Amino acid sequence: MDSIYENNRVRKIITWIAGASISLLSNAETVRNVAHSPYVNVQFVETSNAMPVKDLESMLNFKISKDKNNFEEEIEFEKERYLLAKMIFGEAGNFSQTEKIAVAYTALNRVNEGCYGKNLKEVIEAPYQYSCFIPSIKKRMKLDEAEKLAPEKWKECTEIAGNLLKGEYKDPTSGATHYYNPSIVKYPGWKKMKKIGRIKTEEGKDSAHLFFRELN
Repeated sequence: MDSIYENNRVRKIITWIAGASISLLSNAETVRNVAHSPYVNVQFVETSNAMPVKDLESMLNFKISKDKNNFEEEIEFEKERYLLAKMIFGEAGNFSQTEKIAVAYTALNRVNEGCYGKNLKEVIEAPYQYSCFIPSIKKRMKLDEAEKLAPEKWKECTEIAGNLLKGEYKDPTSGATHYYNPSIVKYPGWKKMKKIGRIKTEEGKDSAHLFFRELN
């Protein structure tokens, strides 16, 4: 993941330099004052019709602040995508795309409902909620090595996670916050739950998981 953040950072820096260079090339008076500022240390050919120094410095400060905010948002998005992809991989990696989306939506719905945490990280990593994150199971499944062990499956999970966070999929569960696979475990004994049941996959089959919504 460090390489993803580093690539984004380098791309942001290059984009900023290019934009700053174009603005400065049309400004002779400003060049003399800004060339020795903390932001720019290059020489330009002088031209006429200079922009006031104060205006350019305000523009540069605004751009730096905006780029920083965008960069921080991208980092946060990648962190959430990576965590959600691990959850999809561990909980529904062997199932259809629709079932992967349905399972992942339970985490998003929990965030919206304000139960088990106020953000995706708190919800997904809440103790004994999503079984693949229980320490002994996580270790056995080698979630942290998913990309290396199953690259194609991992790629699909990361793509689904990214699209989910961008709002590109509808919730196929009608607001489910819980699920279980009756072929693997017995009914967990949940109380105050509305049963949603199985959903239809893209193949027209019933999902392996049964879905529920917690009643507040």
